Amino acid sequence: LSAADMRSSSNQYSSVGMQGGMGDDHAAVDLRGSDAKNPLYGIDVPTNDDDFNAEAELGIDDDEFPIGQMSSSYVPPSGPAFGDKPVNDAPNAPSRSKIDPNASFWKLDYYRSLWDANDSEVAVRLMRALNPAAPSLYASDEVSSLEAQVAPPKPELCGPFWVTTTLVILLAILGNLSVYFDSSLAQRLDVKKLAVAASVLYMFLTVVPTLMWICVRQLEPSVKLVELVSVYGYSLAVFIPASVVAVVNFDLLRWLVLLTAWGCSLATVAKHVLSRLSPESGWSKRWVFLALLTIPHLAIAIYIKFEHFP
Repeated sequence: LSAADMRSSSNQYSSVGMQGGMGDDHAAVDLRGSDAKNPLYGIDVPTNDDDFNAEAELGIDDDEFPIGQMSSSYVPPSGPAFGDKPVNDAPNAPSRSKIDPNASFWKLDYYRSLWDANDSEVAVRLMRALNPAAPSLYASDEVSSLEAQVAPPKPELCGPFWVTTTLVILLAILGNLSVYFDSSLAQRLDVKKLAVAASVLYMFLTVVPTLMWICVRQLEPSVKLVELVSVYGYSLAVFIPASVVAVVNFDLLRWLVLLTAWGCSLATVAKHVLSRLSPESGWSKRWVFLALLTIPHLAIAIYIKFEHFP
């Protein structure tokens, strides 16, 4: 191009720019000229906002999709409302397997059944152990409909183990506390009380009912060892409140409380053993068993008095 042509083209674009800045009404200028050198040649540029919006429409009619309305063919999803079934009913949720009540001695279900007890069952048996006039722990003739539902005649070891462990810890604490309150005794912490209490009480829970089971089997073979272990464990429950009262530094009160606890504990075991013996066994043999039952419980009461509350 010659210098004259270049100056002519520059003047043409300058005039277009000046016309584009003259006002909002003339912001869009028709740049569609016939000159092929024009960069906007062939492009239809809108002249105002209304034309721009009209050109930018997507071709969708708003009347076909009114706001706030649904198509008549829409069906909302249906499903169970919250609470209709438990949350843990998911396919992958872990479920508690059922325990076989007739499992043999070498199967795991046999030992699982010994610890299968809920809070209601344990609470009812604890109340029976604290009340000498209540029925035996595993009696089939319940005194109320509530006990008939929550205390079936099924032996378990959850409650006895909890009672024995609680009494072991409580005796170790209260025994040292009673020594602290007694000014005539040396005030020192005796950790040995915990080990001695655990040895004595767990031996009472296991060895004593085993020996009694060997004797009872001669008259009633249907009596199970688990029954006696469970009953002996629950019989220790009455010594828990008795130990709390025995903290009071009054020797006569301690003797009265511990001897009363011994009587209630003995009654718990005696009611169960006598209810399991057949009438043909005779009262003479029953008195022999009562004498055998008396000795271990009396020994426990004496041990608690002299070892923990001297």
